[in-house]
Amino acid sequence: MTNELLDILNLETLDLDMFRGQTPGDGHRRIYGGQVVAQALAAAYRTIEGRHCHSLHSYFIRPGDPKIPILFQVDRARDGGSFAVRRVVAIQHGKQIFNLAASFQTPETGFEHQLQMPQPPEPETLLNEEELRARAGLAPTLAGSGRWRFAPAIRHRRVSRASCRRLTCAGSEPDSLWGMPWPRINVPWPMGRT
Repeated sequence: MTNELLDILNLETLDLDMFRGQTPGDGHRRIYGGQVVAQALAAAYRTIEGRHCHSLHSYFIRPGDPKIPILFQVDRARDGGSFAVRRVVAIQHGKQIFNLAASFQTPETGFEHQLQMPQPPEPETLLNEEELRARAGLAPTLAGSGRWRFAPAIRHRRVSRASCRRLTCAGSEPDSLWGMPWPRINVPWPMGRT
């Protein structure tokens, strides 16, 4: 399952700024939107070096057909000193099904003008999804079927309500942290991140 997730995100390079992505044959009538977003962002990252995505906007235009590959065309809208902008169009049957605009920034320190983020506990100190469900007396997740088949590939941990009440959150209610997820893939990411 982990390898299948990585294969979906590992796009085939067709030409300069043109990539092809596959969809798993899971029997659905349409492509899962999160898959298209992830593949489009992966295509944009193929044209970027040393910068991180800090802003992303996307639009779903038409339903995707899971029976055929998706073509991703990247437009290098801007490459500046600190920022770069990419537009990605996902195409099937000769028509746009999705488009994405993403801005990337070179990591740097600067002026902070927002409330400080609440400090939740470290992910390793939290219970994972299965442990929380067992503690609450609920049945295990549907891992291994349909869209849940990637559940073993992604480690989820959540802040519990009890932990939220113990935290001091600058400018926010303690319950605002409830359910804050810590998703993390279990294997090395194709773009060099985990």
